[in-house]
Amino acid sequence: MVQTISISDDASSRPTVMPTDQRPWVFPLVVLTAVYTFNSVDRLIFNVLAEQIKQDLNLKDWHLGVLTGLSFSLIYALASLPIARFAERTHRPRLIACALVVWSSFTIACSFARSFGTLAAARLGVGLGESAFSPAAYSLVADTVPAQRRSFAFGVFYSAMPIGTLIAMAIGGVIADQWGWRAALPLAGVPGLLLAPVLWWMVKDPRYSVAAAMQQPARDFRADVRALWRKRSFILLVVAQGLYSVTGYGTLAFVTSFYLRNHVGSLDTLATIINGRLGTDLAQVGVLGPVLGILGGLAGIFGAIASGAITDRLVRRDPRHFGFMGAIPQIIAFPLFVGTLFTPYLGVSLFLLTVYLIFQAMPGPAFWSAVQGLSPVETRATATALSLFTIVLVGNGFGPLLIGAASDLMVGLAGNAGSALRWALIVGQIPAFIAMACFLLSRRHLRGDFID
Repeated sequence: MVQTISISDDASSRPTVMPTDQRPWVFPLVVLTAVYTFNSVDRLIFNVLAEQIKQDLNLKDWHLGVLTGLSFSLIYALASLPIARFAERTHRPRLIACALVVWSSFTIACSFARSFGTLAAARLGVGLGESAFSPAAYSLVADTVPAQRRSFAFGVFYSAMPIGTLIAMAIGGVIADQWGWRAALPLAGVPGLLLAPVLWWMVKDPRYSVAAAMQQPARDFRADVRALWRKRSFILLVVAQGLYSVTGYGTLAFVTSFYLRNHVGSLDTLATIINGRLGTDLAQVGVLGPVLGILGGLAGIFGAIASGAITDRLVRRDPRHFGFMGAIPQIIAFPLFVGTLFTPYLGVSLFLLTVYLIFQAMPGPAFWSAVQGLSPVETRATATALSLFTIVLVGNGFGPLLIGAASDLMVGLAGNAGSALRWALIVGQIPAFIAMACFLLSRRHLRGDFID
């Protein structure tokens, strides 16, 4: 249970959420993390299905870039701002529950698509539903969890993405291998429909009541946006995370295709060994999906939670350390990724990829914790939506498209599709280095801009 109390006149006038038992934030965090997990499954399952979809619908790599990125993120980015303003005044768990039903239903609808156009339209529906989740959920986590535990909570919450990746890659790969890509999509969508009632009835909003919502005056959207954009640290962090997401989403969209094009012999050998020991009949996708899902999922979970715990400890002394936690992991990650792409040995490549994904997961929890700390309580959903507008539209929208287009252009120079994709993935790392510089520059302003 949580209780909202007012601060005396000589202190801040804004409401503060105070726990009435030891850890009232644990259950809401667990449920929201579960919802985020299925959010990630529905979004990312296309990555492991991409090659089958490409062959079945006669698509090109740039088509895959649109399906995994732009068709989803365009509506997501455009809808997130008005929905965020609505989230500031409504019961956020119930808003998320409605959105969960929408995106899960459209995920199931994707399995009925017979062309690029119909599949892209269904992905637009997924993006529309998911656009309501993050602004409401991130602000809800920030309002529910004590400030001194916020980065750790965001680390737990952010770990839902690698957990979702694990489920999408592992289960999606096996289902697609045995019954085709169309069978995998309903399996991804149905759990969200089952989870929505739990969110509706069992998760409370710590700062919502019907009476308060009726009495609350309408806020000036332009004034709120101007207040946020006057903070240079906020601008730098949003630009940094947007650029970093270009690399992250682009890499994630094509890593399965990279292994299917460059390690065919090793995957066949691995499939033979696994089938011999388990008595299964798995092909390349059925083996690769679970391997990438398990390795990537565990790496992402470890990286996100470790980042949250380390960030909480560092920023207690100085909020400028948010900038370090966004920048330093990329310095370590890049050489690991180069080794991942160029080693001829599948086992070595997968090991390097796993370590790379640990560091790639680290900037996210620090970024989201910083955004909430830079924002007043009453505008946290709006701050999240402004951040997502850049991250999703630029990162998820153009990351996969950038790498897909670069891969198509490089086929003639590289000689084959596998080598072309390898060099396209290297090109996709460039935005992450610009992001690293922006994270470091934000340190100049974080201390003065930080609120909570």
